[in-house]
Order: sequence, then C-alpha cells, then structure tokens
Amino acid sequence: MSLFLIFPFALFLLGALLSRFRGASYLLASVASLVSFVLGALALSGRTFAAEWKVVGIFSVGVRIDHLSALFLTIASISWLTISLGAHRAGRSMPQVRALSFNAAIAGMLLVLVASDIVTFLVGWEIMTIFAFLLLTERGEEPAKAFRFLAFGELSSMLLALGFAVLLARNGSLSLQLESTAPAAFLVLASLGAVVKMDVVPFHTWMRPAYERLPGFVAALMSVGVTLTGVYGLERLLSASAYLRWWTLLLALLGAFSAFWGALQSSVSRGLRAVPAYSTVEYNGMILCAVALSAIAGSGSSETLAYLARFAGAAGVVLALSHALAKSLFFLSLGDFADRTGITQLGEMRGAARTRLQAAGLITAALSFAAFPPLIGYAAEWMLLETAFQSYKMTAFSERFVASLSGVFIALAIGLAAFAMIRFLGYAVMGRRVPEANGEQRAHGRTTGSVVAQGALSLLVVGSAIALPALLLFFGYGSLLGGLLGVPKPLLLVSGSPIFGVVSPTMFALVMLVLCGIPLLLWARRRSRMRSVRAWSGGLPIAANEQFSSDAFAQILKFVMRGLFRTRELSEGARRTLVSRDVVETVYAKADNVATRIGGALGRIYMNGRVGWYVAYILAAFVVVLVLAAV
Repeated sequence: MSLFLIFPFALFLLGALLSRFRGASYLLASVASLVSFVLGALALSGRTFAAEWKVVGIFSVGVRIDHLSALFLTIASISWLTISLGAHRAGRSMPQVRALSFNAAIAGMLLVLVASDIVTFLVGWEIMTIFAFLLLTERGEEPAKAFRFLAFGELSSMLLALGFAVLLARNGSLSLQLESTAPAAFLVLASLGAVVKMDVVPFHTWMRPAYERLPGFVAALMSVGVTLTGVYGLERLLSASAYLRWWTLLLALLGAFSAFWGALQSSVSRGLRAVPAYSTVEYNGMILCAVALSAIAGSGSSETLAYLARFAGAAGVVLALSHALAKSLFFLSLGDFADRTGITQLGEMRGAARTRLQAAGLITAALSFAAFPPLIGYAAEWMLLETAFQSYKMTAFSERFVASLSGVFIALAIGLAAFAMIRFLGYAVMGRRVPEANGEQRAHGRTTGSVVAQGALSLLVVGSAIALPALLLFFGYGSLLGGLLGVPKPLLLVSGSPIFGVVSPTMFALVMLVLCGIPLLLWARRRSRMRSVRAWSGGLPIAANEQFSSDAFAQILKFVMRGLFRTRELSEGARRTLVSRDVVETVYAKADNVATRIGGALGRIYMNGRVGWYVAYILAAFVVVLVLAAV
C-alpha cells in the first residue's frame, strides 16, 4: 500500500513540470487532490498506508497516514480539489510560475500531513512556505507585503526546528509517532511554530494587505490550505507532549482573543477581501481555543472530563471542516466576481446578485460564518460554546477561569461575525446595482470547473451540517451521538456526560424545511404585491447621489469601540469620515521602522567599500560559527 502514497506526489510534481500548459497543470492538481482524498477516506475506514527509508545509522524518514493525519488529509483534499477546479479559468491567463507554485505548495502541504518524522515534516513545511510566497509575489506588486508573509513563515520554521532539536536531543529519534513523552521545551517551541502558521493574533498582520489583489483561488489556498497545516501541526505536537498547564491556558486565551479580534476587524473592514481574511483570523482562533480546551479537559482523570475532551476535540475538527468548505467557497465566489469587475472595496461592490452562481456561493458561505442554522458553521460554533459553558467541570480554578473567559470572547466573536456577514451580504450581494461604481466588467467566461467547484462547495456547506452525525461516525466520534425525546440514535449530538446540551442538525433542517417551506410558497404566490421603499434616514430626504455606505453601517461600532479601533475623524472640505486601524499592525509598523533604521545604519557602517571591514566581518562570523558548533 506504500506505493499509493507516492502517487499523489508524482501527480503534483508532473503538474509543476507541465506548468507551461496551464490547463493541464491545474487539471493534474485536481486529480492529485482527488487521489489524496481517497487515501484519507480509506485510512479513516481502517486501511494502513506507510513507507519508511533508512538514512544514517538508526535514523529513518518516511510517510504515514494515521487517524489524525487521515482526518486532516480528507478535509484539506476537499479544499484542494475544489480550489484546483476553480483555478482552471483564472489560472490559464496567468504566468506559468503561478501554476508551478500552486502544485508545489499543495505537494508541500501533503508532505506535512503524511510525514512520520521531523525531517520530512520540516521539508514539507519549507516547500509549502516558499512556494506559497511565490504565489503571493507573482504579480510583482509591492513585494514587501509578500515578504512579511515570508518573515512569519520562516519564524514558524525556525521555532519548529528548535523544538525538533530539543526532541532529538532528548529521545535520539526522528519519529513523530510519540505518546506524550516529549519535553516541555519542545511543546512550547514547536506548538508556537504551528500557531504562527495559523495566522492568529498577533501573527496575522501580513494577511490584509497581501490579499488585496490576489486571485480567488490563490486567496483560498492561502487562507485554508496553509493555515490548516498549522492546525494539524498543533494537534500533532500537543498529542506528542505531556500536559503543560500554563502554556495550554495561554493558548486557549490567545485563540479566544484572536476569534474576537478577527471578528471585530472583519466587521469594519473596507477592503473586499479583508472581510474574509479577518474571518480566517477569527475561525483559526476558535480552532486554537477548541484544541486547547480539549487538552485542558483531557488532563483530568474523570470520565466526565474525558468525554468533554473528546467533544472539544471533535469541535476543533468540525470547525476546521467548516472553515475549509465555507472559506474555499467564499474566496472562489468572491474572486470570480471581483476578477470580472476589478473591484477591491466593499462599498463599490454592488449587484453581485445578478450573477446567480457567485451570489449563491457568497450567501451560503457568509451565512455559515454567521452561524446561521442549519449550516455547518452553526453546528461547529455551537460545539465550541458548549465546551466553554462546561468550564465548571474542570479541576483547577485557573482552568475554569480561562475556559469561562474564553467563552465570553467566543460569544462576542460570534455576534460580531454575524454583524460582519450581514454587512457584507447587504452591500456586496443584495445592494442595488450602481453602474458607475462597478465600472466595466472584464470578459471572462465561466468554465465547467468553476461551476462544479462552487456548486459542490455550496452543497457541502449545507449537506455536511445535515449529515453531521454520519460524518462524526466516519471521523471516529460516534461516542458523542445519542437519541432522546423522539430523536432516534445517532441523530442527536450530546455535548456532555451526564447530558448537558443536545442538538440534532438533521432534525433541525427537517423542521426548518417544513416551517419555512409554507411561507416561501405563500410569498411566491403573492410576490407581485410587494413594493420597495426608500431607506429611512432620520426623516431627512436622501439625494439622488447619496447612499447608505458600508462605512456608515459600521460607524456606530467604530465609535463605540474607538478605544480598540483608534478611531479618528478626517475632514476633507465638507466631507467627514471616520477612519480606524488594526492596532496590532501599528505595532509591527513601528517595529519595522525601527529595524529598517538600525539595519540601514549597520549597512552603512559595514558595507562602506573598505575591504578590511569586509574581511574582519567574515573572520568574526567564522569564529562565531566555530564556537556555536563546539558548544
């Protein structure tokens, strides 16, 4: 069975080599992603896939699909497959380096997910980082934005390398197949490296400027594929280490605050792609919080906490699935529309509902992120809240306090995310078309691949929630399912033992279908009687050239939370506007300014055209390397 593991890598490599033929290159990426999905699904059903090669002495490297890697491989490959299909149209009009980098980046992600040793893991991590960087820099617009991503990517690699060095020194083995035996230093360094790749606060600042003009399929791959490897790395590394309370509590708080901060910034962002970019910060924060809460509950000795740990772990998996499906759909639909119109600002995007496929994709994805039942986002976020609400079951006061505080941040994040998505849909999809704002549309024909990708993702966002009990059974979480009050087993998802909270997405969908179907039929028969009215503006008339803008929609939030947004008023003649900023980006901007000045000063000192200075520098560097090697 080991030969099957090599097959998807060979297809991705062939796709990279044939990057000159863009259509064939993206088609090969689709086939390789489909093969990866089949491997993950077979591994979840009990098949074993592994291959190992001896290198030096007792050390060996290899690939392996166990239950954890099969979970993430199945989720990731669905995203890769749909993104590859959606890339067929846009990718054919772009340089071949983008097709090459696309295949190579996914191959790196695949290598991370199936690595059985630290060397293979790091090689895949670097391949993914470098070729994702090339995907960002292809257009050559403001390369500093892409280099910030590379800086965080290399910081992540450095932390992982240091953590793995600690592991190698302690265990004398390259294997990642450990059972809670890794030292604390490894846990802190390596898990922090994975968290950096998840783009949570404060490691998210590269996203908003870099996403401004990315094609939809590239943005989807960066938002889903790259960050999902960070989630997998965190899960893998936490499972290989003993419980470290202070660090796990810190991760839970960081995740909850990141969820709140991402939703807050998404609710006021002006950029068209900034809204989904910040929702990535929000969702990955939720996933980080769920993983940390699972580790906290798992440190207890009671069966009640063991059940809660399994439930929180399942919440993290369902959140990852929800983000992969909805965010891939969001960026593919948004990119399809924005690439045709050239629009970059939310306030300018009107009339997307005229293009039904993109509008349906945007509505479905946004409602999922707004936790609208019965979509998969609703089920995932319900599971996380239920976990936080059971904080009273945890052993130590610090654990109960952190879990409760995390629940507060998560609840705020869910409310703000709903606000952000309503704002997005109201202006981007359902707003009245403004021809002069939309400009001339570029001629782009839709391909069968993009239609299939967006249609399939829309169905999966809805269908995965309705079929959630079946998915949990397939993923190995059947113990969380039951039956009660007329709901047959296993259609009821139970959050605690003894029972704390229950929900049945399947039954909920059936009830909503019945309750909503009758009003919809009545509306369809009487819709000719509907009329539209002008928006009320405090009793004041609205001139023909005036609009209620997306900035105005968020103005109250900007003003009430002006301490967080650093809101200030700008006057341009008779026009006044409120501007806000992400204060985390401000901190990085100041640090970047200081580093640039220091680097420039040192450069002028050491690169002054004198050979003696250069020789002294080389000798000093040589001595330092020798000393470090000796140590």
